[in-house]
Amino acid sequence: MTVCFITIMVLSTFCSDDIVQTDMDHAAVVLDHPAEEPETTSRPYGLDEFQAINPYVMAIVHFDNSDGTYRVPVVETFSTADADYWMSHDIYGNPSSLGSAFVDEHTPNQDSSNHLLINGHSSFSNQRMFTFMLNYRSADYFNANSTFRWFDDLGSSTYTIIAFAHYPMNESIQTAAVFLNTHIEATALNQYLIQDEPYILHKRDIDLSADRYLSFVTCDQDDKSNRYILIARKNQK
Repeated sequence: MTVCFITIMVLSTFCSDDIVQTDMDHAAVVLDHPAEEPETTSRPYGLDEFQAINPYVMAIVHFDNSDGTYRVPVVETFSTADADYWMSHDIYGNPSSLGSAFVDEHTPNQDSSNHLLINGHSSFSNQRMFTFMLNYRSADYFNANSTFRWFDDLGSSTYTIIAFAHYPMNESIQTAAVFLNTHIEATALNQYLIQDEPYILHKRDIDLSADRYLSFVTCDQDDKSNRYILIARKNQK
């Protein structure tokens, strides 16, 4: 199984064909008693269930798309700042080549920022983690699947996907990385989409104003020096 990952601000890549072991002495992060992953029929579903397994799970992102439902727990790094651990361990605390989806360690705490940048692996061999996001390369898929749900301690919210971008690992993605880790305003976001138009595969002509934004990053399985970014804004209730 081949997986790939980016910590976008520091531009470090992670690609592996094997399970990756990391230092188990990361006391601030390692779960005291790594849990045994349950059978498929009894996997956790709600946020409370995931947090009972791993207190660092801050949210669940839920895509109810035309080709299936994708539900991924997201781990926070505000209290741990240890991306290396989560990119090679699942939410049960077990070594895993697919790791966990987690907030970029350079993203400001959500209490002081209106934007979260979330990293996750993609894989050639299965649809777990963020592999399904590669489907947004298709204009038809992008147009047919415009929203997703975000569940956290504050409740549930609906987000609309603004754009899907494809970047080579060069100065352009460094510019995008710096922007996407800051507090976002609609005017600045619009300028970014214009400035980086050569890298924007698809975008929606919608009002960009929102009080919250989410971006998801995963790698290009065809060329692991490239990265995909999905950008979304929270819908107003």
